[in-house]
Amino acid sequence: MPDYQQQLFSNAYLPIVDELTTGDREVIEILAHEISSVVDEGFLKEQIDDTSTAAPVCLQHLIENQIVSLPQPGQVAFTLPYFREFAIKNEARIA
Repeated sequence: MPDYQQQLFSNAYLPIVDELTTGDREVIEILAHEISSVVDEGFLKEQIDDTSTAAPVCLQHLIENQIVSLPQPGQVAFTLPYFREFAIKNEARIA
């Protein structure tokens, strides 16, 4: 892993993740493990087994923190560079 990427992970992304809720982290984990870089919002709700408003609240929190965006209505994607790789590499810390 390049030095700049390691610095990004440890100096920026770890502090960001430490501030997230359990629900936020669950959404990140689901997004990170999907093959596509853009995930359907409905799929996220199914994966979370959401029968309440938890998924929309978590998504809104991640959007406000600029971790994810909605590139098209109903679709979710990471906005931060290398965040998917970070989430996979640090899965134990995020879970």
